[in-house]
Amino acid sequence: MKKIMSGVIFVCMPMCMLVAMENDRLKINLKLVDDCNKTYSIARWKVVQDSSQAEVLNIPGLTERSIISFDKELDEIDVQVVQKNDNALKLEIKKRIIGKAVDGKLLKGSHYSAYEAVFNYLLVSMIRDNIASNRVKGETAYPACGPIGKVGTSSARMSNDDGTSYVALRIPLSTMLCMSVNDMRDTSLVHVFLEKENDDIGDHIGVINYEEKNINSLSVTTDLKYLIATFDNKLTSNAALYSDEDYAAYKEIISNIKLADIYLLFHLYQAKKQGRQVALEKNEHEYVCDHVAKSEKGKELIKKHFLG
Repeated sequence: MKKIMSGVIFVCMPMCMLVAMENDRLKINLKLVDDCNKTYSIARWKVVQDSSQAEVLNIPGLTERSIISFDKELDEIDVQVVQKNDNALKLEIKKRIIGKAVDGKLLKGSHYSAYEAVFNYLLVSMIRDNIASNRVKGETAYPACGPIGKVGTSSARMSNDDGTSYVALRIPLSTMLCMSVNDMRDTSLVHVFLEKENDDIGDHIGVINYEEKNINSLSVTTDLKYLIATFDNKLTSNAALYSDEDYAAYKEIISNIKLADIYLLFHLYQAKKQGRQVALEKNEHEYVCDHVAKSEKGKELIKKHFLG
């Protein structure tokens, strides 16, 4: 018996140590890159997707002062409500990301861009891909009095000095501008541009073709999925700007976004805009690839447009 026992080593770990280890998994350390690499420990559920096992993430664009403000605000959430309804938690986090700014001031101008720019860029990229691949076409027209669903924004026809008329529409929540000039064609072409910060017309994304002529108004559905054109002959035609699969993935990413997701994606977006490479740490790269989106289509969109 003594011989057997001598070959066995018992490891006893105090219960308090086990509890401490478990609590550590509920925390994540954010290294605030633009704030002298300060490390801020925060509850994991507040800032990153629950499925991530990362222990440290480098986060650009956040200061210790702003993350403390965010941290305190989330402490005020009614935990009982959150436990009963996970959507309540997502809504509270999203509200604070959208509606609050660095150092506790309301987001305006450049501060708002961390959220706005990420989703504008993703939406524009999806639509650009579909237009470039000739997947966006006007469907068969139907009487304008028919059901077209809720419409977000519309723009009536205007005239140029030379007598030609045109219709222009800014797509809400994006920097995209749609414009159709009525000419002698039997079909209608709607050109899609990106607007610059000074409201000038920027990059030409592409053209959407409708089989009817003389557009008198353009509108977009509230989900930003369909561009609707109405014509002088009292017909209406829809064009799906992206697929159902793209829309589901886009909606999933928006619904589940967390603070770290936004700042990491914004960092990648800025780099792509400036034409430079970003060298993410291995755990940040894995986090963006595997955790910002849950569905395979969502992961594909993130990889293609932010990491590609």
